[in-house]
Amino acid sequence: MSLALEGRGGGRPFIATLFPQGLTAFMLSLPRMLFKPQVVALLSAALLWEGAVRFFQIPLWYLPPPSHIAVTVYRNFHYILPSAGITALETLLGLFIGIAIGMALALGMGASRWLAQALSPLAVVSQAIPFIALAPLMMIWFGFGITSKIAMAAITIFFSVTAAFYEGLRRTDEN
Repeated sequence: MSLALEGRGGGRPFIATLFPQGLTAFMLSLPRMLFKPQVVALLSAALLWEGAVRFFQIPLWYLPPPSHIAVTVYRNFHYILPSAGITALETLLGLFIGIAIGMALALGMGASRWLAQALSPLAVVSQAIPFIALAPLMMIWFGFGITSKIAMAAITIFFSVTAAFYEGLRRTDEN
């Protein structure tokens, strides 16, 4: 048995299915992938952060270096993963609810001139509300469970979707 194990590609070697352009071409493209401006900027910021924390001897409790964060995440990944799944669920449910309600309201505003005149000022003013100020109200109204977090995510997206969707409807040619 060799490294060229049979792959799913009808007799194609396994390596060829992993790297259809060829392993050599993939290895030659790595520098281009790693030296994209976004990757360079992210790595530069992390190195600058790491260096500043160590140079100025900033306490860990105040500003941990990226290396400490990475080690902590690695060691506690089995705790983080389930919580990340719950957070993703809360966020996605809030996103879908906020989009659905925002689109429905914008469609209503687009269909009814009276509703648009009544709610447009509220939609514009509501975008000036700092959403963090609503968090305590969400906790009081919905408790500490998943519902308050979903409501917060929905409210966060709702106003932007309503305003953007309505504006898009308003600017669309009726013909």
